[in-house]
Parts: sequence; structure tokens; C-alpha cells
Amino acid sequence: MRGVRAGAPAITIDMLSLATAALCWIAATPAPQGENIVARFRLPGGKAAAVTRSQLAREVGERHRRGEHGQEALQVLVDRELVAIEARDAGIEPTDADVTACIDGIEAQLRTAGATLADFLVAKRMDRAQFEQKFVRFQVAHQRLVMKALDLRDPAEVTPELQRLWLEEARGRHRVVVDEAELSPAIVAQVDARRFDLADLGAEILPNVPLEERNKMVRRIVLRELLQHRADEAGLRVTEEDTRAEIAERRKKIESDPRYGGIRYDDWLLSTQGMTVDELARSPQLVATVQLERLAARKHPPAALAERLREDRAAVLRDHGEKRAISIVLLRGVEEPNAIVKRTFDQAREEALRVRSLIDEGQSFLRVAQIHSEDPYSKVRGGDLGLFARGTDEIPDAVLESAFSLPVLQVSEPIRVPLGYCLVRVSKVVPAPDDAGLLEALREDLAQRDLADMLDAAAIEVIG
Repeated sequence: MRGVRAGAPAITIDMLSLATAALCWIAATPAPQGENIVARFRLPGGKAAAVTRSQLAREVGERHRRGEHGQEALQVLVDRELVAIEARDAGIEPTDADVTACIDGIEAQLRTAGATLADFLVAKRMDRAQFEQKFVRFQVAHQRLVMKALDLRDPAEVTPELQRLWLEEARGRHRVVVDEAELSPAIVAQVDARRFDLADLGAEILPNVPLEERNKMVRRIVLRELLQHRADEAGLRVTEEDTRAEIAERRKKIESDPRYGGIRYDDWLLSTQGMTVDELARSPQLVATVQLERLAARKHPPAALAERLREDRAAVLRDHGEKRAISIVLLRGVEEPNAIVKRTFDQAREEALRVRSLIDEGQSFLRVAQIHSEDPYSKVRGGDLGLFARGTDEIPDAVLESAFSLPVLQVSEPIRVPLGYCLVRVSKVVPAPDDAGLLEALREDLAQRDLADMLDAAAIEVIG
């Protein structure tokens, strides 16, 4: 692909195609300084604090760097920079008038299709200025560069394939580095002299991160800030030597646990969390974990934990003693059938008996649960709810009572629960730990309660 004609060809982009393509290419940038707050909270003592968009973007970048979304976003960063460099050098950067005309056309065609650009931007949590800067200018400049390179006069001749070919050749004309081995830890890509860091990458991914995941990340950032504040007050400092010691303990547990099939810890970490051991050792999240453990050890010393165990062993055993892996098959029922649940409770019980007969006849519980259970969470897992102690409040009492009285692999009679009737089976029993294990579990439990109290007091308000 070689260009011979100078100048900037006129642009008449297919507006509806451009709007559709935006769903794949759109990316947000940090908002102006005055609007760069995504959440507010309070530190211990009542001092106001905030989570910035750049903090959240970095969190997103770290989480998704090596995943599919991270790799796609990395390509967008590089492609956009290549287009920006070459459009500037060729003197064919889009003017404000070009961008305005392009967006007016997009809006007109969206209105014809019964949609609006405003709704799209709200859904993507971005404003018009960001849309103009990060998508429209890129697309207009990219089209002009292809037309110039091929001496084309009709914008309709610029196909996605030609755009891809242009980008491939552009990569050969510039220094593009995306190999992690050639980059410093915080840098994800370099194009000529321009470097992109984790926050840049996260900003690309952020608009497409589900709200629930965004909020979890905000809470995680807040928790780190709260723990750092507590650690500073306590004069507690966590070094990389401390985090590597924590990693060594985790490696020992993972590699000695037969449930992990002999996998190397480093491989497990990379496949499940997308991180190397060196990255984990420097991770603020691991620092926060060590801080929490040490703060909890100071607040709940061994003598106090041992006294609590002596005073109320039964309560500690309910929460941290024997655990059972519980599976169910749920058949829904209600007092008065409706369009969603068509059975009465009595009919749900009859259906549960019929389904139980299938198991009695030799069909596997797992297969029966996958076909007949009406609990969406456990159905796909063959009825598996997870591992529970007797004192959990996560599942109905009737299910717990049945599970802790059943022999392993025996299926219960139909049990009435708020949603209908269910069959219960225990696939495994994990015995209670010794006293040392109980004290460790008790300390971890108290630490998590302290953390929950800190979060409540922080009064997090997500605002963007």
C-alpha cells in the first residue's frame, strides 16, 4: 500500500456503520480534573477521601491486562497512536468542523433507527467530548490516511480490510513494542516515544466493565486506603520481603493440595489472576492482605482467641468446625401459581418425589440436577452449592439440618424451603480442624468482620 496523492480527501463516512463500529472501538479517557472522582468515602476519624477515575482505570488495567479484553484494548491504544502520528505528519488531522459534521450524521441515522447517541453515551458512561476525541477523530483520520495511501477518491472504497492492511504497514514504519519482556513493569506498550501504562489500558477497558465489577473494584480500592490508614496509625510497614513470605506460604498450600492437581503455583496464579509472582509481590492488594492479617493479630492476640475458644467452643465449632459439601435439586412452588412459577407447594413436592425416583433408578444426582433443578446458581454445577459449616446463614436452615444429618452421598426426602421443595445430598465431609486451625479460622473471621465494619463506617458513595 503506497500513496502518491497529497492532500486530505473529503470525508463522507457511512454514519450508521460508524455508530455500529463504536460498540467495539469506543474507549473512555480520564475526565477533567474537577470530574475525576468516581466515589467518595470517609477515612477513620471522618476525614473525606475519594477514589479517582485514574485509580479505577489502573485497577481495571491490572485485572484485565492479559485477558481477551486487555489484549483488544492494547491493540486499540497502539492503532490509535499510529493513526494520530501519521495524520499529524501528513497534515490531514480532522478539524472540529469535520468531527461535528460526522457526529451530526451519526445522530441523524440513529434517530432514523429509533435510537439516540445520548443514550448510547450514557450506557457507556462517557460524554460527547470523549466520544469525539477517542473515536470519531480516529475513524475520520484513519479513513483519510487509507484514501491518501491508495489514491482513492470515494470514501466508500475504504473497507475494514484496507484499514487493517494500512495498520499492519504502519506498524512496520514505527517502533511498536508490546512484548512485556522489553517493557518496564508498569508499561503495557510503546509507540515511538509514547509510552502507555496500566491506567491508559484500563481507561480503554473501563466503559465496557459491568457496573457490578466496577463497584467491586471501587470497594477494593477503598479497603486498601482504609487499611493503609490503619497501618500508618499503628506504625505498621509491609515490605516486599513480607509479601514474598506470604506468597511462599500460598505456594506451599496450593502445590501440596491434591485438589489443584499438582499445578505449579506460578502457573495457577497466571491462569486465574493474570499475574506473575513478581507482580503479585508488588501488588497493593497483597500488601493490604498482609496489613489486614497483622492488624488482626494485634487486635486479636492468641491469648484472647484461646480464651474465646474456651468460653464458647460450641459457637466456634458451628462456624468453623466440620464442613459439608452440599448439593441440591430445587423444584419451585408457591401458594398461588403464577406465570413464572406454575406449581403449588404440594405439586412441587410431588415433582420432587418423581425426580428423586430417577436417582433411585440409577441416574446420577449431578445429571438430574443439571436437567431438572430450578435453582440457576447450582443447576449448572450439577446441584453443587459449595462447602458449608453448620452455622452458615447462606442457605436455609432446613437444608442445613438435613445435610448435617445425612450420610455421604445419600439423597434426602423432599424438604420444604421458601422457594419450594428440594432434594439434598452431601458429597463430602471435611472434619473440624484442630485447635490451632480453629484459632486461625477465628482470627480470619474476626478480621473479616473488622473489615466489614470499616467499610460500613466509610459510607462509600459511588458517583461515576
